[in-house]
Amino acid sequence: MRSLDYIEDAEKRQCEYEPCGRIFYLKSNLVNVEPGRFCSMACFRYWQKENKGKIKYSNSPVEKLSNPNAELHRYYANKWQKENPEKAKAQSIAKYHKDKLVIIYECPCDYPTKQNHHFDYEFPLLVIKLCPACHSAEHKRLRSQTNEAVAI
Repeated sequence: MRSLDYIEDAEKRQCEYEPCGRIFYLKSNLVNVEPGRFCSMACFRYWQKENKGKIKYSNSPVEKLSNPNAELHRYYANKWQKENPEKAKAQSIAKYHKDKLVIIYECPCDYPTKQNHHFDYEFPLLVIKLCPACHSAEHKRLRSQTNEAVAI
């Protein structure tokens, strides 16, 4: 029979997903900010689906559970913004002033959401609307042009 030594130094909790309500034990050394509201990730996901419109995400333990790479993503996003301030500024202006954008060209693809491509960061409101495939092809074309210019 399995030893129950791990229960002695564990905190007894009840799953917050009401249909489950299972009792589980949380080891005290695992208690960080506020973990252990649910007995399993499955219960957490069910609860999350049921309360989808009611949850306001911030940098909370629930958000960290739902997206464990959020902090890492934020680190690299901040790093990119510091390395590319003109690109970050152009993207930010285009994002918050969608009504003032001047669309020079839009690819004919039937993709529901298109991305803004800035051909000159000094004019952040002048954009080309491209689907993800055309956008990556455009960046590939631009990279090959710069590589050719360096080789000459």
